[in-house]
Amino acid sequence: MDALDGIDLSAYGIYRFKNAGVGSYDAGHVPRPGFLARIYWYIVGGFLAILTISNIISKLVGWNRRQLARQKNKEVQGNQTSPAYTSSRLAKSYFAVVSTMREIINYTVPSIMVNGKPLLSAYALGDIVVITSYLLLLTVLFLVKLGVNAPDNFETFGYRGAWLSIGQLPLLIILAGRRSILGFLIGKDAASLNRYHRWVARGLLLTTSLHFLYFMRHWASYNFIAYQFKSDKMTRTGTAAWSILVWIVISSFAPVRQWRYEVFVIQHLISVFAFFVMVCIHAPGYAYPAIMVSIGFYLFDRVVRFLFMAFYNRSLVTKGSPPQACVAVGSMSSLTPSVVVTIPTPAGLKWYPGQHIYLNFPKIAPTQSHPFTVLSSPQDGELKFHIRARGGLTQKLYSPLVDALPTSGAGFNSMSSQVAVLVDGPYGPIHSFDTFDTTVFLAAGTGMSFILPLVRDLVSKSRNGLITTQRVHVSWVFKQFSEIEAYYPILVNMLSQFDSPDDANNCSSLRQLKFLMDMYITCEDSTAIEGITTKARLMAKSKKKKARSKKAREADFPLNKGECGQLDGICCCSNEGSSTSPPCTCCCAFSGGSVEDKHESYDSKSGLFPSELRKVLSIDSKGSGTTCVNQSPVDKLTALIQSFPRRVALHTARPRSLRYELMMPHLVKARGEASVCVCGPRSFNEAVRRHTVAISDQRAVNRGTGAQAIYLYEEAYDF
Repeated sequence: MDALDGIDLSAYGIYRFKNAGVGSYDAGHVPRPGFLARIYWYIVGGFLAILTISNIISKLVGWNRRQLARQKNKEVQGNQTSPAYTSSRLAKSYFAVVSTMREIINYTVPSIMVNGKPLLSAYALGDIVVITSYLLLLTVLFLVKLGVNAPDNFETFGYRGAWLSIGQLPLLIILAGRRSILGFLIGKDAASLNRYHRWVARGLLLTTSLHFLYFMRHWASYNFIAYQFKSDKMTRTGTAAWSILVWIVISSFAPVRQWRYEVFVIQHLISVFAFFVMVCIHAPGYAYPAIMVSIGFYLFDRVVRFLFMAFYNRSLVTKGSPPQACVAVGSMSSLTPSVVVTIPTPAGLKWYPGQHIYLNFPKIAPTQSHPFTVLSSPQDGELKFHIRARGGLTQKLYSPLVDALPTSGAGFNSMSSQVAVLVDGPYGPIHSFDTFDTTVFLAAGTGMSFILPLVRDLVSKSRNGLITTQRVHVSWVFKQFSEIEAYYPILVNMLSQFDSPDDANNCSSLRQLKFLMDMYITCEDSTAIEGITTKARLMAKSKKKKARSKKAREADFPLNKGECGQLDGICCCSNEGSSTSPPCTCCCAFSGGSVEDKHESYDSKSGLFPSELRKVLSIDSKGSGTTCVNQSPVDKLTALIQSFPRRVALHTARPRSLRYELMMPHLVKARGEASVCVCGPRSFNEAVRRHTVAISDQRAVNRGTGAQAIYLYEEAYDF
């Protein structure tokens, strides 16, 4: 060891003659292992910087469009130019590049099918390019300027693998955090980053395996393997760390991860902790800075999450018990078992439409915490979640309520209970669909829980006329009538804003927003669906005839105080706050004023008066505390179509073509940049992604045809 005197081993991380020395290169101009780790971060950091700049430009474009929309609203209403229209040369050049990149990035390689099911998830070409480039970067840095089979290079290869492995640890951890600084900079949520987190872990397994393999080859050339394992603690701890990493990667593959997700989370945390313990014991002192940075990122994420969670659930400390959630279930079909969870908004909690919150039910599953999209809007004063029972925690919420449901009796039965709950969030990006001229929303099943708050936010913002959006089309594909239950009150509240006579200015602003919603029911009898639409049309015509004179209206709808103004037997309500069964009360009666005053404003679009509209749709007066209990999903769909015939349409079976029925007819009308937002199972999202790329390529957007760019956002509800 005397030959190593005077060499600062901690600075360069090499304690062998051939790899020691000052500088980034050795005498043969071969880069030293430590320098290769710095090159790795130069390249990765540069790529992340480009993504950050792109995100900032996107935010600035959105801000500029909002300013243009505000100016346009102040000008004479003759200006037909959309704020989302690309006019300047610089903007056209920028969006020409952006549109081309979007087509390349979103192009989807078809899935490999086995017995009609995808063997592997279909990856977008952008993901494939990023992942392949990352693995290629590691391979090039490992092999540069050295012969693979030269025995003299085995030890150097071993050190290269070690340095590249240590260099990947900070990136691996920062991609895994829910409160990720990186996600904030590049505009991606934790779910989007988690896919890259798994691939970085696989890249880490590659470099650690090469590190292990080449040291084994080096020792084997001297017949030194057995002695090394017997006498060297670093070798044993390194082998243990590598073995744990192998298990972490294998258990993170989708089939294993989804088999028992709750078990996966627990064992994953334990395995990661054990891995870092072994790495800290195995690594020499010069590797500790990278390890400590990685641990620092992890602790930062955990501490911030804990502080937010403690703040939002502080009633656990002040009152000795966590907040209470109302878990309700109706007599749903076995095809769509689900519950609706309602939580009073914790003080200080702010969220944006489309974000999700992790819920933990201490008395049901104390070790499990699941993410659910917030169905309600921030102004509602409560957090509402529509949860599909798929097993695990969701099934534990659903089963006790279903067992308690009455098995007989008329009407549509429901059951609810109070359950302690802890909230953690919100998480997810802040969506800005108000900066596009046209937005097409597509939802499948419970994907409507993500889509509906975004649509409602657009409608709410359009009341002040300060958004870019001119057209909104919503397509919802679901199985059965019962799925309307959780979304019905929100749909009614949102659609009724278009025809509200309360504010003439707001009404005028909303009428400029062209809104249409198509609902496709796939597992119901087509005769029943046709019956709903026919009944809705007949009822609407009947209401228009009854509305021709005030005298006729009063004769047909005698709403005197103390009487129940039932309409076709679907408007009888019970008071939630009473333990006894009170006399039937009308949930469509107004809180004040005479009936005659409320009948003055006639809605020519729906063919109903405000009071009639409230009857059919069962809207409670604010603060009344009543809920309709005997209105079936079929009745609600009928009332929805009857009251909003120009905005809601019901269809049998699946749409014939996603591209030509749900997307193309609306995207071609855009006078500026358009957006497509989809939420559903991955197969549904992949189909929408392929069609979006095909439409963009077919119309040659931002390439001299006059067609504008198309932005795509996907949200999938799986793990």
